[in-house]
Amino acid sequence: PGMLSHHYSPGLPLQLVDDPGNEAGRPDRAVVRFGAPARNEWEYSLSPTGDLEEAARRLFSVLRELADGGYRDALVSRVPESGLGRAVNDRLRRAAQKDETL
Repeated sequence: PGMLSHHYSPGLPLQLVDDPGNEAGRPDRAVVRFGAPARNEWEYSLSPTGDLEEAARRLFSVLRELADGGYRDALVSRVPESGLGRAVNDRLRRAAQKDETL
């Protein structure tokens, strides 16, 4: 478990970005933020306060919510690439990878 590139995939395309900015979630596209609160029902936050430990704890529950949300795709904010953030970003990259054998 965890060794395959698609192991963490919620089953929908994820686009990783440094900051989703003013992009708003909508019924067919979720937005996952870091360091900012969710602004509507199609948005999620790994940590509204920018806490990497909280982001790590919430990562899998947010991915499950995306999988169950019926979204076409999701825009996902990367977290800072330091300390625990490296592991969170690794899981996000794996979740975003497409595996043609599925």
